Amino acid sequence: MAEKHSADQVISFREVKRVVLDPKVMIFLIILLLYGIGTIPINTFYSIYLNKIGATSKIIGLSFAIQALSELPFLFIASHLVRRYGALPLTIVALIMSGIRILLYTQINNPYIAICLDTTNGICYSLFLVSAVEYLNKIVPAKLRATGQSLFWASYYGAGVMVGNLFTGFLYDYSGIRFAFGIDGIILLVTSLIAVYMIRYK
Repeated sequence: MAEKHSADQVISFREVKRVVLDPKVMIFLIILLLYGIGTIPINTFYSIYLNKIGATSKIIGLSFAIQALSELPFLFIASHLVRRYGALPLTIVALIMSGIRILLYTQINNPYIAICLDTTNGICYSLFLVSAVEYLNKIVPAKLRATGQSLFWASYYGAGVMVGNLFTGFLYDYSGIRFAFGIDGIILLVTSLIAVYMIRYK
């Protein structure tokens, strides 16, 4: 039985088209793409932002340590929260929190206040990943979940991060780091509206 289960999970590139053409899957992959773009300020440009508002190297290191530490509790409780509240609603919560968080950074001039916001990283990142993975598993046929997960990472960490770095870098050169953060925060809030639409579609 174990061997058969493993065989069912083999990535099937021939089935990618079938998975992607499902409207719910297609919309959710777009959400993952936009999440990858919108969270680039935290993933790539955050140390530049902290430096701009006067943070020392020690504060920048502390900031990333706090972000990592805040993820740990949600890695343990996220599955329980998903079972209780549902994967898609929690994905929406994480998207909204991420958008608000990044927009708040545009109004902060004190690095210590920015560090306080870093404590929300568990919701913005860990909770999002767990709930998003769980939701994609539900809308993709069981035998195609390996294909679905490959599309997950291709959309978020592949295309999303690549486009996000280029896009945010352009915004930063064009009008500064705060402007770039503001646009990416708006992208995340708009993305949360798309996810709300998915609940109505469902």
